[in-house]
Amino acid sequence: MLDALWIIIGYAALWIEWRADNVLRDHRTNPDNQGSVLRSNVCGSCRHPNYSGELGFWLALAIFAFLGSANECAWLGFALMVGLFLGISIPMIDKRQLANKPEYASYKEQVPSLIPYPKISSD
Repeated sequence: MLDALWIIIGYAALWIEWRADNVLRDHRTNPDNQGSVLRSNVCGSCRHPNYSGELGFWLALAIFAFLGSANECAWLGFALMVGLFLGISIPMIDKRQLANKPEYASYKEQVPSLIPYPKISSD
């Protein structure tokens, strides 16, 4: 059962990365979208879906390694990637996007960074 878990997580993560890359490429190559913020598809659920997929893949690898070894060090790669994304990559991208795209500030407030979750209305 646990083997199925890491396999499902791994394939889902690869699909998310693939989808995010294709959606972003299509958005960037369309001249009508120049300077706009991509708010649809996988980017409507979280601001950095490619990183979410990447972390999902690292999680699948960690589960696989832990099941095969029962060694706590199996989680090290996943933990390092979470730290790198949260501490370096995401803040850098958000800073660059805020400087280049004024509407990114409202997008950042409305859409979670890595893990999609529903926003609770204050109404």
